Amino acid sequence: MRNWKWLVTAALPLLWMLPAAGVPVWSGAAEEPVPPPKAAPGKPGNGAGGFYGVEVRAEKRVVFLVDVSGSMGAVTPEGGSRLDVMKRELRRAVGSAVASANRIGAPKEAGNFRVWAFSSGLQLFPDLEPCGFRDRSAVERLNRFVGALGAGGSTNMLMAWRKILELTKHGQLDTVYFLSDGDPSDCSAEELTRLLTRLPKDVTVHCFAIGLDSSLLREIAAAHNGNYVVRM
Repeated sequence: MRNWKWLVTAALPLLWMLPAAGVPVWSGAAEEPVPPPKAAPGKPGNGAGGFYGVEVRAEKRVVFLVDVSGSMGAVTPEGGSRLDVMKRELRRAVGSAVASANRIGAPKEAGNFRVWAFSSGLQLFPDLEPCGFRDRSAVERLNRFVGALGAGGSTNMLMAWRKILELTKHGQLDTVYFLSDGDPSDCSAEELTRLLTRLPKDVTVHCFAIGLDSSLLREIAAAHNGNYVVRM
């Protein structure tokens, strides 16, 4: 009995020293590390028809500026190539916005959209005037255009954004959905961000980084009031 009391007396000072020595004290609940956010700033849309989760509003004038360079042919963890996934997202987003614009009680004024696919060159849909979200036939025509897209070439972002700036001169654009899986081939990141300072303040740019966490796309989204989404 004396030995037991002696052990307790000797151990008590050591127990009080545990926190000071950096040993965690059990609190009854395990703490898990919180991963860093993958999207910032703003909140992605919650509509099922959004583009990678970001809402496409049918009353806006929209350009989908999407990368179709060679690296977009890489296979994704979910199956299919990055390009295949982008095509599905694009079809769904536009189809949902067209349905929204044509629903009973929809606002009288509907917006429009363009799809511009960039690599070494730029493929435009449609060629001239944008498609209205009220135009149900636009979905079928978009499907044909998207179906013909293939992955190949460089990532010439500067060329594509110069074309975007031409639209803004005439007030023909509200929102850009900008998707890429790499860095620009035709300029530095600094050159591109400097060019984008010429965008009007009321133009929103949502950015989608495919296969990587891109500091460039994160910066562009933050500077232009958009969402930043990463899809590995």
